[in-house]
Amino acid sequence: MPIEIINLSSAQRSGSTTTTNSGTQEGSAAGRAQSSNHQTGRAGDETEKAAYTDTVTFTETATQLQAIANEIADIPVVNTARVEAIQYRLENDEFEIDTDKLANNILRFETQL
Repeated sequence: MPIEIINLSSAQRSGSTTTTNSGTQEGSAAGRAQSSNHQTGRAGDETEKAAYTDTVTFTETATQLQAIANEIADIPVVNTARVEAIQYRLENDEFEIDTDKLANNILRFETQL
């Protein structure tokens, strides 16, 4: 599913930057300086703390694929009407098995493997 990410620097897109829960950069030099300043108790200036906001936009194709996946999930796996009809025919001795057709289908299936 294609995803377009907006407002990220090239370093963030390449994966060299990690994000903490506070929303600060730690992969960059400023982020490392902030991390070391935070550990030693020194106050950092505003350039060391780079807060950012990520925006994720799904393409129209991804949205359509998600809608199709939702529709498919709603389709029952078993055709209950057909199962009930066959059960009825079996119970009333009306179901006939064509052994030649069955044998041919088994052979065809085995040769396709």
